[in-house]
Amino acid sequence: MTNCRKKMPVVPLNLNNFESSIISAGCPYVLTSPRSLRACKKAGIKPVELLYQSTSQIADDLGVHPKYVTDVFLQRETDRQKKLDLVRKIRNDIIADETLIKSLDLAHHKDNLTCLSTCSRGNRTPTSLRRRHHSSLHHLKGL
Repeated sequence: MTNCRKKMPVVPLNLNNFESSIISAGCPYVLTSPRSLRACKKAGIKPVELLYQSTSQIADDLGVHPKYVTDVFLQRETDRQKKLDLVRKIRNDIIADETLIKSLDLAHHKDNLTCLSTCSRGNRTPTSLRRRHHSSLHHLKGL
């Protein structure tokens, strides 16, 4: 595995694999995937807020014995899981939007090719079809 400090890891750290110690070992970053980072930014959540904290880590942070932090641990873990669910949903929405835009771009490209071939034979592609794809693309790219 490539050391993250020297260059980017072979596997980008995203919201689905960042907790794997095998993948994230030696990397000073919580996330390196652009979509995961964008999802965190949209949600207003710092990637470090998604890291798991054990009762021992919480006890060290608070300067108390681990047996006194059970309630704090449960609350923090509940909050962390909610944040993870939210940013994963946002990331999935980003992926779905990108997929839709790519499919519309492909459909638009195919329509342009059809127009070129039919226009060369004297036929015209209906203007409404071209406008529909054009407005769909601009609407989605603005999201």
